[in-house]
Amino acid sequence: MSKICGTTGLGQPRRTYTATILCDAHLTGGECGMKRGLLILLLLLVCATTAGCTFYFGGWGTSSGTVFKAAVANEAPEALGCVQITYTSVSDPDSVWHGETDGAGRWTTSWLKIDKYIALFEHPECESRTLTVDVRDKGADNPVPPVHLAPKKSGDK
Repeated sequence: MSKICGTTGLGQPRRTYTATILCDAHLTGGECGMKRGLLILLLLLVCATTAGCTFYFGGWGTSSGTVFKAAVANEAPEALGCVQITYTSVSDPDSVWHGETDGAGRWTTSWLKIDKYIALFEHPECESRTLTVDVRDKGADNPVPPVHLAPKKSGDK
């Protein structure tokens, strides 16, 4: 777009050109500031998406309980130490916690994301057992009812 503004010394029209600029030198507010803010927001959204959305704001909790060797005949159940425990998140299978019971059969997880977990209990003398555990209380312990593992039959290894 051009305008004629007077003449040159040679009698030819003097032209000046104007152009539409997206944002001028004053980038502090108004329409240009909103465009810049929207562009920054869009850039942050793209970065978060490509980073795999690793930000987590759902809360954390622990889980604990006791494992017993199931009673045989008229014996009382006994606490079972050295039980290998694995918690696997249902919504994020890459989120896994591994632990072991102490001599009294007790365990407590480290902080876990608030979620539902599949807990696997394994001991060389007993049958494995799988439970579904809900870790729902934020910032608190989520106790699991006592876990009873059945002794392996004499032919099982």
